[in-house]
Amino acid sequence: MKLLTYFADPADASALNERLRAAGVMTRVGGVDPHVYRPPRADAMRVGVWVVRDDQVADAIRLLDDPDHVPRRVLSAGEMEQIERAAAAPRTPLRRWLAAAWILFLGACLLGLILFTLVDYLLGA
Repeated sequence: MKLLTYFADPADASALNERLRAAGVMTRVGGVDPHVYRPPRADAMRVGVWVVRDDQVADAIRLLDDPDHVPRRVLSAGEMEQIERAAAAPRTPLRRWLAAAWILFLGACLLGLILFTLVDYLLGA
């Protein structure tokens, strides 16, 4: 996902998002950089328009200048909805189990390291 452009007005970002999606380019509206602290100012809010698929970035850039451009890879509204639904789908039980097992393994390794260090310190003193 790549940032295409940003706006101070969320309505402008939403309008561009709708225009690009109508042309078949999958985009979404979101914050530009939530990890960078900026002092509060009147124009500090920036709303980004993001291109979801990397293979559609060039077409999205062309559509900024030429509204009549036809993208090479046009996604239908149904395809966009399917991609969004798949991304929002909850994890499968197997993936959840694997993630929990990995966290437990790392925790056991850390606990073992702490115990080893403690025993070595007590026996070495």
